[in-house]
Amino acid sequence: MKAHTVHTEIEISAPAGRIWKILTDIRGYHSWNPMIRNARGKLKVGAWLRLYFHPRGTIGVIFHPYLVTVDEPREFRWRGLLAVPKVFVAEHVFYVTAVNDKQTLLVQDMEFYGLFAPLAVKLKGRMMREAFDGMNRALKQQAETRQA
Repeated sequence: MKAHTVHTEIEISAPAGRIWKILTDIRGYHSWNPMIRNARGKLKVGAWLRLYFHPRGTIGVIFHPYLVTVDEPREFRWRGLLAVPKVFVAEHVFYVTAVNDKQTLLVQDMEFYGLFAPLAVKLKGRMMREAFDGMNRALKQQAETRQA
């Protein structure tokens, strides 16, 4: 099944371990994250999360995805789906890649699968890209100003 992807990335002047620590502290999202204003759940593959997605200019929505990958310090991924998986599945993935000891590349993608995937990207892709870029910038600011 082909993925339809909304892709963003940012280079951050901080070590990958610091980025990972901030990114996976989902209970701390409320203090810095302009996209996911509140989050709860255990950082464990198979665990369900409760995420309040509310970027500026949107109506807030609560999602209940489950974690499919927690590969410290490289990849963090959750999946949300409708009742019928072949109709619509969305995976939100963060890739944390050390460029060197002091620089990290963060890639944030939303991958859509299923019959409604092309429509979702067409209708909501720009809004999601802007929200992801906002989260990336906030994470960059958080990581670059935080003490080691």
